[in-house]
Amino acid sequence: MVQSAIGIYRRLLRLYPETFQREFSGEMQATFTRAIAERQSRGKQAGFLLRECVDLPGVLLQLYWKHWLAWFERGSMNPMNEYSSPSSRRMALMGALPFLAYGMASMLGKLTFDRLHPAIYIWMGLYGFILIGLLIGWVKGFPCWVYAYLSWALVLAWYWSNFSMQGLKIMGYTFPFYVPWGWLALDGMILIALAWTRSLRPVKQFFVGIWNDWTRLSFILFVFPAWLACMYDENHSPYLLLFMLGSTLAFTIGAYIFARLANSLLRILCLLTGTLVALGINWICDSTWDFATYYHLPPSNEPWYMAIFRWSIALAFIALFLLGPALLPLIRKSIGRLKA
Repeated sequence: MVQSAIGIYRRLLRLYPETFQREFSGEMQATFTRAIAERQSRGKQAGFLLRECVDLPGVLLQLYWKHWLAWFERGSMNPMNEYSSPSSRRMALMGALPFLAYGMASMLGKLTFDRLHPAIYIWMGLYGFILIGLLIGWVKGFPCWVYAYLSWALVLAWYWSNFSMQGLKIMGYTFPFYVPWGWLALDGMILIALAWTRSLRPVKQFFVGIWNDWTRLSFILFVFPAWLACMYDENHSPYLLLFMLGSTLAFTIGAYIFARLANSLLRILCLLTGTLVALGINWICDSTWDFATYYHLPPSNEPWYMAIFRWSIALAFIALFLLGPALLPLIRKSIGRLKA
């Protein structure tokens, strides 16, 4: 039993052979053998081994965290160039801020304010923040973080394009007519950016960045599930704000880690993980409040596995949606072969 336990422990720690020889030798091995021998019954030995195996992931994380982090940031699929290199912490935070801002605006919109109601003022502030970030990124030549701002700007411009400003009061002025401010604000920002740079080079850099790093296009598409999952439209759960906060943090953390990585596969897995966590939070929210009773509808007799099937289909569709840009490297290779 002792020898088999030590053998299992050795095999578990052979993830890194060089470090294993250094860490699991001498006094450490003797201590482990003595601890096993002190437990006479097989049940106690099995319990001790089980506790050690449960603690193993945390121990490995502490020992090799810097090694894994360096591997993640270095990447193993993308060539190290200006397009695939990981972003700095500040730039990664810049790319994650729109997701956090949208989630916070959605949560504030669910509350009732005496002076800020209706919630359109909150959304106008969010839209202004997105446009300012897009303008700064445009002037800087479209670094990786600004792709999220462009996608959010397009989503919000489309979503609010049909909202009428008639009767809205801003700084003492009441709009007496309809203004499609969604697209007008975006068009105005584009004109300011073109006048500032006096060049189309940033526009070229935008497409060159996608051509050389297809995950940037996936980052653009990542905004759409975030927009839908953090909205919680017509949801009246008693713990709604907590669920909204969870979904917001899932997408925000996913966007931040995405920018800190250089490996294409890990980047996409990061986006998919953030989406999966947010969808799981949505599912828990939907399952913990009675939608039918609130809206005076007949109770649903749908079996539980149908709900799991629907969410699985949604996740599969989102995965294909985010992985679609992976076709760009194949297209680039085909064009390179034709030129050769």
